Amino acid sequence: MAISEEELLGPRALNRALLERQLLLHRVELPIPDALKHLFGLQAQAPMPPYYGLWSRLEGFDPHELGRLLTDREVVRLTLMRATVHLVAVSDALLLRPLLTTVIERNHNGAFGRRMGGADLGELEAAVRELLAEGPLGARELGRRLIERGIGGDVEAIGNATRVHVPLVQVPPRGVWGVGGHARYATIESWTGRELETEPSIDEVVLRYLAAFGPASVMDVQNWSGLTKLNAVIERLRPRLVTSATSAASSSSTCPTRRGPTPTHRRRCASSASTTTCCSDTPTAAGSFPRTSRGGRCSPTGASSTTCSSTGCCGRRGG
Repeated sequence: MAISEEELLGPRALNRALLERQLLLHRVELPIPDALKHLFGLQAQAPMPPYYGLWSRLEGFDPHELGRLLTDREVVRLTLMRATVHLVAVSDALLLRPLLTTVIERNHNGAFGRRMGGADLGELEAAVRELLAEGPLGARELGRRLIERGIGGDVEAIGNATRVHVPLVQVPPRGVWGVGGHARYATIESWTGRELETEPSIDEVVLRYLAAFGPASVMDVQNWSGLTKLNAVIERLRPRLVTSATSAASSSSTCPTRRGPTPTHRRRCASSASTTTCCSDTPTAAGSFPRTSRGGRCSPTGASSTTCSSTGCCGRRGG
């Protein structure tokens, strides 16, 4: 059956839906943990992007509160989607880490596989857990100590392998507002007092991705996560989804049963290093965030905004 122009989701409609689900059309009053759960984590390869991202989304955001959540072990920084560091709630770390093991291993093998020197991965895991039982260590120090035990011979490769083959979190003060520090690691079990999920649900992950980033295609989900062959998951979930045609010739978008804003919904100026950047507003100095004028439009000191095109910066779908 032919689809009318009114039934197509054009770039502007997709733009507004993504911004609304990413809490970027207007700031919301949400506790930080609830926002992180909704967003399904924030990119945290560097310490500051989660602060920029949450300031852009939350009314009255206090960066010191996020630092407290890290030190109180309510949220954690660890390698997850696309084998990059993300800031997530502890419960989401325990869900995502086992599902993304293949992604993390694939990334490591592509960069360091030939430099592992035939290291026994079972011995590596056991030794890492033994060493970290004495306290957090950096990746290079872990690599050096493992080599001293006869596990591998390349400090960089073995050090990187520690957080690939053992689920490790970066411990504070790394990522704490106004403090910072080098990345040091502990096992997720010892740091949180909880175990990884033994039967993590990929269906839950896909549904939550769509709630935070949809409408989206299967390829969007795969690009966000690093996982592959998710067509079967979408097909299984299809009775629970709304499927809409897009203006791209042969693509479709799926989202949980919930309508987004209209294509004419005005966006506000917002900055997010984690997902979609709609203007260049950023904190102007350590300990200082830009002010927001009435109406939700940004007015930072010394920041220059850029125009967001409907198919440009708002087309990215990954945190």
